[in-house]
Parts: sequence; structure tokens; C-alpha cells
Amino acid sequence: MMKQLTLAMTAAIAGCLIMMGCKPSAQQQQQQSEVSETTTRGHVETADSAATETAAPEYLTFAKAMELVEPGQKLEPSAIEQMFASMKLPMLLAERYISDADWGGDSPAISYCFGNNVNYVDYQFAPTGEVYYGVHTNFFFDDSRKTGTVSRFAVITSDSIWHIRLLEDAAAAGLKYKEDVDPNVYGKKGKLFEKVVPKNEHTSENANYYIFDFSRPGHYDIEVGYDSGMDI
Repeated sequence: MMKQLTLAMTAAIAGCLIMMGCKPSAQQQQQQSEVSETTTRGHVETADSAATETAAPEYLTFAKAMELVEPGQKLEPSAIEQMFASMKLPMLLAERYISDADWGGDSPAISYCFGNNVNYVDYQFAPTGEVYYGVHTNFFFDDSRKTGTVSRFAVITSDSIWHIRLLEDAAAAGLKYKEDVDPNVYGKKGKLFEKVVPKNEHTSENANYYIFDFSRPGHYDIEVGYDSGMDI
């Protein structure tokens, strides 16, 4: 009997020791909780960061283009750069030049190019990947006021959905097919859509919003803008 009692006490003491050895202290529990929380937060932040870095770029809509070419706009160069930065389209070119130097003028301008998987060299766009989107515009400004205007955007892209939506939005805004363009003049085949603007303080009688569409299957080439009809 004494032997059985001794064995039972020994087993009980061993069990207590095992339980005491496995149970973490209050400090250990707090440290484990903090590590778990930090690890979880780190995973969330990493996921958020990855989502931000891989977020798809936004594309220039017809409405946004019309807003920027609206006559009477006075923009700072930073406004153009910030707009495309917010669209996640990196700036590839910002080159100052004199817009009418060949005719003896001195109007300053900036040639801007933004996009992904494109180059703009010698006044020409070229895709550098299978999926691409590029925007080019000339920004004409007054050096004394440091503000200026944009009158057109040229876009090349592999995105057929963007092309369809742009033409649908243009049609809804009143731009209609006018004619096929002369490839001897423009160097490529295309179509012209336009909307004539009634004369006001910003326009001449020939002012219009327009789209030149030089697209072909798999490659979409668009110029959208506003023509005041006046030679400056």
C-alpha cells in the first residue's frame, strides 16, 4: 500500500513539473502576443505595399482630355506632371523647345511624353513591349506667368477596350465622322472626327474639337484635341 501511494505521489509531482515547464509565464505570453501582432501587421503592410506597387495605371479618358484642352485654361507645368503621376504613367520626356523657331518665332514650349513600354524619339512613338500605353503632348506657356495651355494629346496603345470607349465617349459628346485623311499628307491612313464649336471669346469661326484615328488592328493610334482655327 505504501509503495502504491509513493508511486502515485511521484506521478502527480512529475505531472505538475511537466505542466509548469510547458506553461509560459505572463511575460512570455505578452512577448509572444507582441511578436504575433507585429508579424501580422508586417504581413498586412507588405500586402498593402505590393498592391500599391502593382496597381494598374489609369488611362487618359476622353473627358479628361477635353477638360485639359478646353480653351482659356491656364496651367502650370507641374499640373501636367502631377496629373500623369497620379495616373501611374511615368514621365519619359520633358524637353523644352521653341515651338515656331523655324518661322522666326520665340514661343517656349515643353514636349512631354508619359507612359509604359513606349519610347518617343525624333517626334515619333514606338512601343517597346507587347502591352503598352503612351501619351505625348506639347505644353505651350508664357515664361513671365509660368502658366500655359495644352491643345492636343497623341496616344498609342495596345488596349482595344480603351480605343472603343474613347470613340464611344467622343460620339456621345457630339464628335462625328467627317472624312478619311489623306495618307500623302499625314503619312498614314486614318479617319477624322470633329465637332464644330460656335464662335465665342475663345474661338474663331473654324474652331473645333477633333480626333484623328490612325489605328489598325492590334495597334491604336489616336490624336485628340482642340483647334482654335487661328494661326498664332
